[in-house]
Amino acid sequence: MSTLALEAATVQLPLARRAVIAGWNLVSGAEQREIAALLATIDAKLAHHEARQTLLRELFRTLLRDLLTARRRVTGLDLAMVESKS
Repeated sequence: MSTLALEAATVQLPLARRAVIAGWNLVSGAEQREIAALLATIDAKLAHHEARQTLLRELFRTLLRDLLTARRRVTGLDLAMVESKS
């Protein structure tokens, strides 16, 4: 189970809608739909962020390849700032 799904599992929902039958806590249909909607939203966000991460990694690889093959040049870079922070 992903971290986001675990966080969603810890979201506190009102307990007043739960029924106790023979020692079992049963969740009402409305609460089940609410939980399902919450988990679907988390899944959609997770898919969005995974796709974004994939695109950013590909962009990084492309820029790195362009820099290493001199297809793209870096000019006006002030390395004195970088060295002074080290």
